[in-house]
Amino acid sequence: MIDALIVCARNQEVSEISKVLRQTGEATRIRAEPNTSFSFEVYRIPSTGPRGEAIVGIVNCGDMGNVHSAIRTAYFYNLFVPSVMVFCGIAGSLEPKKARLGDVVIPTKVYNYKHDKISDLKGAERDSAREKGFDDCIEFLADRTISLRPKRKDIGIDDSALQLLTALPRDEISDELESEDLPQELMDVEDLRVERRAQLIREEDIFSWEMVFNSAVYRSFLKGKNELNGAVVVDMESFGFVSAVRELRKVNGILAGFVVRGVSDYVGYKEECDAIDGERFRHMALRNAALVAIRIVRGINFEDITVQKQSGG
Repeated sequence: MIDALIVCARNQEVSEISKVLRQTGEATRIRAEPNTSFSFEVYRIPSTGPRGEAIVGIVNCGDMGNVHSAIRTAYFYNLFVPSVMVFCGIAGSLEPKKARLGDVVIPTKVYNYKHDKISDLKGAERDSAREKGFDDCIEFLADRTISLRPKRKDIGIDDSALQLLTALPRDEISDELESEDLPQELMDVEDLRVERRAQLIREEDIFSWEMVFNSAVYRSFLKGKNELNGAVVVDMESFGFVSAVRELRKVNGILAGFVVRGVSDYVGYKEECDAIDGERFRHMALRNAALVAIRIVRGINFEDITVQKQSGG
């Protein structure tokens, strides 16, 4: 029986999260199964509750993207039937002055943004759009004769999952996060110039995109249109994961699912981060996210959840 399942996007992230578990000195690996489509490892870790332990699985989706995360989340749930599912990984910061390298974000709401209509603007329609300053169009391409109409959806993290975070000792865990000052090369960039501080755990909204989002100009444009709606980080899997959990809860109202993301780069400055030491930043972000995810799981009383299951919720 799997009490909690930590899901990540790529195979190498399974290895990184497993390494963090082993470094605690309190986890025992009881199963490891490399697979052609996904990797799967199982650990026994200390946790709150009479049993004093929890069985935690770590598995990967095999690829990035909201579609993969939604399909795999449903598949993994049916395969392992965990009480809690956590999507753990890295994200890019949309607001460097709020979410900096190494910070950990636990989203309370996930925004997804897509274009539900692509059309050509011709003749009078194009002239009218230009006269109105393109207010009705979120983006124009090429010779500005193509418009993409935006459509945004949002899903809040379920209250049952957020309740699991209330006992999280944020200050204590923050002291355990890998911490370092930003390299001077990044501090010299006005958009990234932030006060020097230790890495933090933040509960913020997340923007879940359908592609790699690395344009500071487009970020500013969306922000100006209020399409980001206050989100401070961006990823490519959270919306699919949370959507799947919401549907699964209709079958099993006990299932709790939440997302933990470490900030590994800045939107619009990914190349600069990679050129300095992108691998180190990604490692720090994933390690910090894994630490937080594991501490959340350790604080869950799975016996209470079992009683709820047996009583029908």
